[in-house]
Amino acid sequence: MRRSPLLVLLILTGAVHASALSGGFVYDDLVTVTGNAALQRGDVAALVTMPFLGDGANWRPIASLALWLGNAVGAAGGIHATALAAHLVATMFAWRVLQRAGLDARAAFVAALWFGIHPVQVEGVAWCSAVNDPLWHALGLACVDSAMRGRAVAAALLALAALLAKENALVVVPLAVAASAIAGTRSRRLVAAMAAAVAVWWSLRALVFGGVAAGLGQAAIDPVIAAQWPLAAVETFGRELELLVWPWPQSPFRALHLDPASAMRGAAWGMAWLGSLVVAVRRGARVVVFALCVVGAEPLLVALRCHALGASPVADRYAGLAVLGGAMLAVPRLRAGFGAALLAVLSLGFAFATVTHTRTFRDEASLVAHGLEAEPGDARVQMLAGNCALEAGQIAAATDHFSTALRLAGSGEPKTVVRAVVVDASIGLAWCRLRGERPEPRAAAEMFARVLLDAPDVASAWIGLGVANGMAGDAAAAERALRRAIELAPGDTRAHHNLAFLLAQTGRRQEARASAAAALQCDPNNAAARSLLESLR
Repeated sequence: MRRSPLLVLLILTGAVHASALSGGFVYDDLVTVTGNAALQRGDVAALVTMPFLGDGANWRPIASLALWLGNAVGAAGGIHATALAAHLVATMFAWRVLQRAGLDARAAFVAALWFGIHPVQVEGVAWCSAVNDPLWHALGLACVDSAMRGRAVAAALLALAALLAKENALVVVPLAVAASAIAGTRSRRLVAAMAAAVAVWWSLRALVFGGVAAGLGQAAIDPVIAAQWPLAAVETFGRELELLVWPWPQSPFRALHLDPASAMRGAAWGMAWLGSLVVAVRRGARVVVFALCVVGAEPLLVALRCHALGASPVADRYAGLAVLGGAMLAVPRLRAGFGAALLAVLSLGFAFATVTHTRTFRDEASLVAHGLEAEPGDARVQMLAGNCALEAGQIAAATDHFSTALRLAGSGEPKTVVRAVVVDASIGLAWCRLRGERPEPRAAAEMFARVLLDAPDVASAWIGLGVANGMAGDAAAAERALRRAIELAPGDTRAHHNLAFLLAQTGRRQEARASAAAALQCDPNNAAARSLLESLR
């Protein structure tokens, strides 16, 4: 195979995503990176044995290590570089798989380019917390390529690595076996090796989560979506398929509508996919069948688990692998005349959309502004806007956003898990009372206490209560609250730092030094804790 087409493919893909390298930490990055004590102190043992988001059912040790290495090299920029490198590797293997599936050189190039530059790939490259997606794409497509070459052991090892990057890589196992059949390399040895890879992955998860269920039953369930699961699953599957053709409006916040119109639209996309699959099977069109399986595999998995995927089960990153199947179907059929012109227009449109959407993840303010424009009725977006305004000292704006979030959550629109929004927005309003021009610590303390009546295990509310009581002059109550926060979240640098400040204010310098040191152990980049520790020496 000539190397120049591959080089051009990678250069074009890299150029389209290049602006992601200057992006910062946003949204969940505060949990997965900046607020991750194990990552900040480089505790590799903890990173490979703890859930990806600190709790729940996601165990992704390869993704955790990638976040740690990228952060150590260059903070957010280092993680984005890691993600982009993984995406380029995935694009390279996509090109190889396409050629082995029978596409000619030109069609394989364009189809791989679509995979590389399609706007649904932006989240994986430009959002640090989504680095797991380009990682499992790269490892998963390398697995498929090895299976098509008849390398059973290599394919199984790559499948295991993909699963350790993200559990969605389960779809790679049947796809690799199907691809090997197209290439004429399918064997019992390959099937056995892939089964062994899944068994090893499951056993490792069982060790981490301490049970045969391997933690898969620990995911938080959205009660509203669960109550309307068949409707939600149909809508989720259809909307994921729709993203391949029409990925607009671009937004990382896509709540389910759960209404008949959305379900009917989702059902139409699902029936079109299923009908095409049935026709292809009857005609014996193995490559078309494989492409349709690639299109539907991850969206189907996501649809089946939509009640356990949080407030946004419809996400661009869940369609990343499906783009490859869609390109396999579309590109060879758009080769001449008007079709060739359409290919060019679509390629330019995808590239433009990707470059534009990458800017959404530049910083928290950009993400929030984009969210308010795309989904102003989403309670989570309003809450994020409140946090952003509070951080900027815009107390009136923050109060307005938090109040709007509470109103939207109370109305049940959009239909998502509302408890977290209510808790976080209530905490935000309490902080507004503390940070206003005329702080009201006693009123804020009452607000934090009300939150804790319904959510006694929320560490951030205990931190707020501790700060409020300290500002009100009740040092004993402040210390009790902060120590409770540390019990609930021993890795929270804010709890340790505020306790250190309180202890220093009450003259307990030795204890204050220990708490400040603990804050720095949780987050070595906590400049305020470092300054406090130096002042206590």
